[in-house]
Order: sequence, then C-alpha cells, then structure tokens
Amino acid sequence: MRSVAFALFLAGLSQAWAATSLDIKFKPCPSSATIHSVNVDPCVQFPCPLKPNTFYNVTINVTVGEDVTSGDVSLSAVFHGVRLPYPGFSQIHMCKELSGAECPLKKGQTVIYKSVMSIPKNTPLIILPKEIPFRWSVKDKSDNEILCFDSLIGVDKSGVEIRRPIIAV
Repeated sequence: MRSVAFALFLAGLSQAWAATSLDIKFKPCPSSATIHSVNVDPCVQFPCPLKPNTFYNVTINVTVGEDVTSGDVSLSAVFHGVRLPYPGFSQIHMCKELSGAECPLKKGQTVIYKSVMSIPKNTPLIILPKEIPFRWSVKDKSDNEILCFDSLIGVDKSGVEIRRPIIAV
C-alpha cells in the first residue's frame, strides 16, 4: 500500500515539475486576427512573475484574418500611466518566428508564432510596479494591425534590497 501511495506521490510531483508553462489571460485589441491562445514558459501563475535576465518563451496560436506577407512585432508596456516601448525588446519580424509555416500566410490560416521576452538584466526593479500592463502588436508594411492583444506581466522582486537614505542629524 505504501509503494502505491509513494508511486502516486512521485507521479504528482513529476507532473508539477513538468507543468511550467501557462496559457495566460489576454484581451484582444482591434485586429483582423483571431487569437486562440497565448502561452508563456516558464510560468505557473498569472500574471507570470518575470525575473531579470531570464528568458521567457511566448507561443501564440492565431488565425490570421488577412493575407500576410510580413509583420513587424512590437511590445509596449504601461509604466505609471504612460505607454512606452518595452525595454530590451527589439522589433522582430513575425515571419521569421513562425513554427511549421512561412510567409506569405493566407487569410484564415492558423499558425503558431513563437518569440522570447525578458526583463533586461540592469532594470531597476524597485521603481517597477508589481504588475505591468503590456501590449503585443504585429503590424504589416502599411501599419495595419495583423494581431494585437493586451495582458499583464508580473515583476518578481524577490531579492530586491530596499535601501533607505541615511539622514544625518
């Protein structure tokens, strides 16, 4: 009986270790695409608590709503009420990040788009809020939205030292 309980415990533990990715909550913004899912790995809770200098795989399952020959990806975040380009994320081309497909894409085609994001190594975490709204956007050459969604990321501030100023009396 103990060996059965131990085997069940090990099976549950291995499943917990294997479950490192999460389909996150998102809100589509106006675009011609239908987004089926957005997955972040590693991530075990929403919003995903990102750590500096750690890379996170983002997988987007999407059906394009128009023919696509190219698409520039941008990521922006809202810092203290102002939308700014996300630090450390340079624009990339959607067509270079497709899995099992290539551009041109036909209207109605469902594809898997993969990318990577992180919080840059030297980001001063102390000034960042615990949760940051962000927008993932892909635009074509004419600046039309091919795909767009809003979501949240968390900021893992564990290990951040808060220094108080020394006041001389």
